[in-house]
Amino acid sequence: MALKILRTNNRGIATLYHRILKIEFSEKAKVTVASYTDEQYRKSEKTAQENLATRDSAYEQLNAEMAKPEEDRNTELIKSLTEQINSLVFQQNQSTDNIVETGTYEFDFDKTAEQSYSAYYEKLKLLPDFASAEDI
Repeated sequence: MALKILRTNNRGIATLYHRILKIEFSEKAKVTVASYTDEQYRKSEKTAQENLATRDSAYEQLNAEMAKPEEDRNTELIKSLTEQINSLVFQQNQSTDNIVETGTYEFDFDKTAEQSYSAYYEKLKLLPDFASAEDI
């Protein structure tokens, strides 16, 4: 889930897509929101995160294969995994941080209320910054 609302920051950069990065609880609930110029940048960020998981899995497979005695190693698999890892590392190095800015919003922490991302999106929509935002 995220919120869609056009906002322009103090540097004149327009953002349209806003998602909760994290919620921290103490005496207050601190909600950190990331803002992007549009949803495509968030999607590319998700792809980069998925690529990291794929890369890590390929590293594990490669390490397992390399741990075998040399005569038992599958050289085609080693070559394929190495190419896959190199490609993913290259893609990671080409990606940039797509978050335009982050903001933190504090709410009274009510132990009896629902503590979920959905509940905090609803609370964000009560603030002037997100008053007319739509759920996406």
